[in-house]
Amino acid sequence: ATELNLLENEAAIDAYIKEKRAKLRLKQQEEKDQLRLKQQEEEARLLSQRTISLGNLKLFADPDHKAIRLYYQGQELTKGNGLNTSFLINKTWHDISSSEWQITKDNTDLLLTFFWKSFDLTQTWKFSLKEGILSWQADISSKTPLILELLKFGITLRPEYKTFFSG
Repeated sequence: ATELNLLENEAAIDAYIKEKRAKLRLKQQEEKDQLRLKQQEEEARLLSQRTISLGNLKLFADPDHKAIRLYYQGQELTKGNGLNTSFLINKTWHDISSSEWQITKDNTDLLLTFFWKSFDLTQTWKFSLKEGILSWQADISSKTPLILELLKFGITLRPEYKTFFSG
């Protein structure tokens, strides 16, 4: 059985339409809030998978911007792409910005794998933080023989850090 109500009063019709619109807006806002919450949870999960920290020191791998950022007491020490590598093959420079990234977190270690398809070249970086010291181990391999004319590893710091100790 279906019930049909006919409203002849214009005010009642307007009130009915306003009520339905308000309910629709409320439902749309609730859906938006749920989506925003899911996005925030996913961002937090990704941040956790791409970050290692110990005390005041934090290292974050940012594949979206192809950067590896270092923080101390919440302040970023690095600038630009942060920790990086570059190499010269056939008189052309290449760096991690032109590679495919893979990030794996293993307890307190962060493992980054960079792959350059055009050379079949892979670099694997392992970062760990112990006693306030950042350890950075890098391995490079290729399935085909390559002549690397130059290979550089570096860190780009903000201008206020004119000197630092590395050893």
